[in-house]
Amino acid sequence: MDHYKGKSFVSNERLFKREKALWFPNMWGGTLRKEGDGVDGGRDMVHVLRGKVSVVGIQSGIWAEEQVATFLGGKEGENPALKGIIESSGGLLQRVDVNVQSDWVKSLLVRLFKGRLRKSMPEEQWGRYFMVKLARDVGRGLTEDVRDAMGFLNSQVGYVYLLDTECRIRWAGSGHAWKGEVEWLNMGIKRLVEEAKERKRVEGRSKTLSSVPKEPRPKEKVLEKDLERAIT
Repeated sequence: MDHYKGKSFVSNERLFKREKALWFPNMWGGTLRKEGDGVDGGRDMVHVLRGKVSVVGIQSGIWAEEQVATFLGGKEGENPALKGIIESSGGLLQRVDVNVQSDWVKSLLVRLFKGRLRKSMPEEQWGRYFMVKLARDVGRGLTEDVRDAMGFLNSQVGYVYLLDTECRIRWAGSGHAWKGEVEWLNMGIKRLVEEAKERKRVEGRSKTLSSVPKEPRPKEKVLEKDLERAIT
């Protein structure tokens, strides 16, 4: 804490290879949406993540929020370029936030300050702000085994994960951003967005080709082949 401010690891300069990358866990929790999240008061995060490149910030308090902001914030000295990258992605890139609640007191406080949280971000972001509880047993909460597997080693520290369209973890950051880490993150984001755009173009061409009707064979040629089969 004295020397590294809770930083768990230094980020990679490059993305993790797709075939080696681990899956991001399907967290469950409530969001800031006014219309609610279902009968149980929560929703699965996988439905928000799948099909898009996602930058996920995980925090549990003000200090962790400040750390995440050094990677994703829009102020000078943080990452103001991220907003432009999101706007130019054509809807393929999104930011998702996870507020981790370690006990019922923090859970209650977050519920009380929902209105203030909504005012701090655009309305379209409300459904991408999740409130997830820590849990000891396997269930809807975030268990210790899952946290260890994804490198979420300190619940009081902020973490950032870059996910591809299939929800694989391709890059990760922790604590305060060190020199070079924001640049590495943005490079990784741009690469994944370009891959997603190319995949979308290929799928679009495939759908176009499949919708083109096949030309019928000339009637006389069909008759000639039928006659040849009849003779043989």
